[in-house]
Amino acid sequence: MHKLDITKRRELNNSEFGLPQERAFPMPDAAHVRTAEAYFRYAPDTEKTELARNILLKAK
Repeated sequence: MHKLDITKRRELNNSEFGLPQERAFPMPDAAHVRTAEAYFRYAPDTEKTELARNILLKAK
């Protein structure tokens, strides 16, 4: 699943996102986990701890 269109994104569970409450940083597969890691610096400072934790969990 390299391309994530709006329909597929809407079908994802909240647990598939780096920031579930905002449904930001979708991570349904390894490619998207790497993308979330690359865009980590753009996350709000207040959310970085949660995002980092979720990226590490998904990376396993």
